[in-house]
Amino acid sequence: MRSHRRLSATFALLVALLSPLLLGCGPLSLGQARGAEATARALATSVVEAVRATLAAGTGEEPAAAPSGSSASGGISHDEPTATPELAADTGAIAGKVSYPSDFIPPLRVVAFATDNSGWYEVRTEVNQRTYVLEGLPPGTYTVVAYAEDADGQVTGYSAGYSQSVPCGLSVDCLDHTLIDVEVRPGETTVGIDPGDWYAPEGAFPPYPG
Repeated sequence: MRSHRRLSATFALLVALLSPLLLGCGPLSLGQARGAEATARALATSVVEAVRATLAAGTGEEPAAAPSGSSASGGISHDEPTATPELAADTGAIAGKVSYPSDFIPPLRVVAFATDNSGWYEVRTEVNQRTYVLEGLPPGTYTVVAYAEDADGQVTGYSAGYSQSVPCGLSVDCLDHTLIDVEVRPGETTVGIDPGDWYAPEGAFPPYPG
């Protein structure tokens, strides 16, 4: 009964507000007509929301919310999809950025070495490609080194590791070029592994294994 009274009062208010526009006003100008239309639309929207709220109050339910991923005006969510790959439950992956000390990045071969000497895995990047993903890695601990290719696709021996100098900032004061152990867990991607230490002395990193 209380819900019906609220609805009756709401509609009565709408009629009272619209009556001056509908009765006794004579012909409306274009501007007045547009203003009346805008007012009517706004009031109708208010009534619809009031009806929803009233009905919800009568049933004890909350008014329906806008669906997730869209706005009330019908806009679409612009959230970016996750950039990590879908992985098998028994393997993991390593992902990061690559670089090169020049105005371009040559093709690179990014290699993950298992620290228990059980094997190594690699992925090849293209010219000016700035990221990599090494998939299909058995769970364990790895070190990561990138090897540059020449114009013929041969490894040059010039390499960069994911070493202590990378989180240090790769400045002249970063003198520790020890490779960092990277843990890989099943079904997960270990991110932020950037083999960018091109400034290590010769022999600091293992030679290309291929």
